[in-house]
Amino acid sequence: MGGNIAWTIRLEDSTEYRMERWTNIFPEVTMDDTFLLGSPLAFEDAMRSWFAMKQDWEDNKDTGQFRENMTSVYAPYPNLLAPSEYGLVVTDFVSKTIISCNGYTSLERVRVYISMLEGRENELRNYHTNPPVSEQKKHVEWLYNQGRIHSVGWRSGHIPVAPDMAFDDVLKQAFTLEPEPGSLSYVYAAPPKPWTIEDYTFETSEGWERTYQRVKDLGFVLSPQEHKGFADTIKRWAPRKARKRRA
Repeated sequence: MGGNIAWTIRLEDSTEYRMERWTNIFPEVTMDDTFLLGSPLAFEDAMRSWFAMKQDWEDNKDTGQFRENMTSVYAPYPNLLAPSEYGLVVTDFVSKTIISCNGYTSLERVRVYISMLEGRENELRNYHTNPPVSEQKKHVEWLYNQGRIHSVGWRSGHIPVAPDMAFDDVLKQAFTLEPEPGSLSYVYAAPPKPWTIEDYTFETSEGWERTYQRVKDLGFVLSPQEHKGFADTIKRWAPRKARKRRA
């Protein structure tokens, strides 16, 4: 399953890109270290499809004869800095802050496979991943060596990682929360310094109120339509008052 997440990027020179993007780029593309640390090539890779659709929209919006399959799905270009189907992510290179209020994934999530465990390297089963699991294990171990992995878990909960826990034990712990551990689990890693993540709860009015306030605190200028988008979402998730029973 998947859908749209609103994603706004503000670069260090204050250039902004306000977009709708498909969920499958979160978190792998949006949290890539080289992207967050300012690599022009990583930025180009992250934005290539959106730039192509933006050009397609500008060239063909009057006729609707688009070259790219998803151009109309993510229109207009730019889009809104406001809640979308699966929420909102703001990546601000000015303050080195990531704001996330989304119902799809934790942006700190990193996949780990049971085949990464000692003695199980050949248990790839149906997971033919790109890059290969062996390369992904090296990346996870690199995050571990940097001290950035802070917890492990799956949908049923998270377990904090002790500072002195060995790397193989971190991987083993990642598969302990499910009654029948599968081939895929997750570790959770902090972004590269000096970046910070502010994560707000998607299905609550409070989460959206705090997201809305932080966007304004960081100096983003919102249009009337964007203000309305936040207001409608906050109202949507507001607790419903209990109906009074008739005497």
